[in-house]
Amino acid sequence: MLEILLELLVELGLTCLLEGSGRAVSTAYRRSKTHPVLWTLGLFAVGAFLGWLSAHVVPHHLAPIIGFRGFSLLVAPLVVGAVMHGWGRHREARDLPHSGLATFHGGAAFAFGISLLRLLGTS
Repeated sequence: MLEILLELLVELGLTCLLEGSGRAVSTAYRRSKTHPVLWTLGLFAVGAFLGWLSAHVVPHHLAPIIGFRGFSLLVAPLVVGAVMHGWGRHREARDLPHSGLATFHGGAAFAFGISLLRLLGTS
């Protein structure tokens, strides 16, 4: 259970960091100008890269496995997607810009990429 919570916190932190930096980098990548499928694939790729990188930096599980190996692969995308969807709605309600990461499918794809490569890269 602790492993799942730690992974969720790390993924949420990375997702929020990426959302903030994504808005600051350029208006060329605004969600309204880019097809949602491209955003989703791009976010999955960024998440997969960060998952691969984190598996090389910390090549073992942070806590004992509870349940079955790969449980976070199912839970993390749902939780991160829901949180990022809420964040996007919060920003929309205040007429503030947000990227494609602040959607359910964007956050879920990013978290799925991290979880998948962490699962494949850790012992």
